[in-house]
Amino acid sequence: MINITLIKDLKEIDMSVPIQITFGRLKVLIQELFEENGIFLDKFDLLFIDKALDMEESDFLSDFGVANGDRLKIVTGEN
Repeated sequence: MINITLIKDLKEIDMSVPIQITFGRLKVLIQELFEENGIFLDKFDLLFIDKALDMEESDFLSDFGVANGDRLKIVTGEN
């Protein structure tokens, strides 16, 4: 497991995720997490803060050196 931080609307949410997870699956888990709290993310992207990574839905986090403390910004059409 790795610990990452999600950033949305200046709020930070810490989350533990398996290192052997695809970027697409991570997005699904994030969407489910927000829906459980009454926030619906229709279409959104994740941008790494302080890292220049361009990941596809099928890419594994482990293949790109994603590690503890990495921060991802949730970008929606509202941003």
